[in-house]
Amino acid sequence: MGKSKGFTLIELMIVVVIIAILAAIAIPSYREYVRRATASQAMQEVQKLAEQLERHKARNFSYLGFNGAYLYKNNLGSISSSYDGTKAELTLPIDVAGKSKTYMVYIRDGGNPTKTLNGTDDTIRGQGWVILAMANSTVNLGEGCTSCNDLQNGNYSFLMTSTGVKCKTKLALTIEKTLDATNLKSIKPCGEKSENW
Repeated sequence: MGKSKGFTLIELMIVVVIIAILAAIAIPSYREYVRRATASQAMQEVQKLAEQLERHKARNFSYLGFNGAYLYKNNLGSISSSYDGTKAELTLPIDVAGKSKTYMVYIRDGGNPTKTLNGTDDTIRGQGWVILAMANSTVNLGEGCTSCNDLQNGNYSFLMTSTGVKCKTKLALTIEKTLDATNLKSIKPCGEKSENW
């Protein structure tokens, strides 16, 4: 009788178990890698905007009138749809919408964080700024969010101010609660479980 060629059931089961173990390790590691990469991109954009705000103040003696639209022009010279100059809001990554968005970045006046610096409002002095990079997650936008990015759940949101505050948290960091003059003057504007960056 000839020897049969092929794999036994035991050999196939061992291969399946090995593949399952590798997948159980690789998938969570990949998700964490993606979270760290998007958080790094948001931090980089916040720091770039902060640097441009300081340049604006050096030329104009105030942050008033800052519009970062020039930073987000495409190859044709038109402003990217990711930056709304009127609202002083940026979505990351650039030129992406819907569930693919990872962060929403807001630039506001430091003294009155409900107002933008590029407006003509007489109530703002333009002597300070606040930048909030909010993760596009159900943590920040609620369980009913249909355009939230699932990979962003559990990722950091960032806050930076002209007074030196640089904090981040994985808990909710919303516009309504964070961009509030009283909150920004508190010891922990990003919440109790926040950390500096």
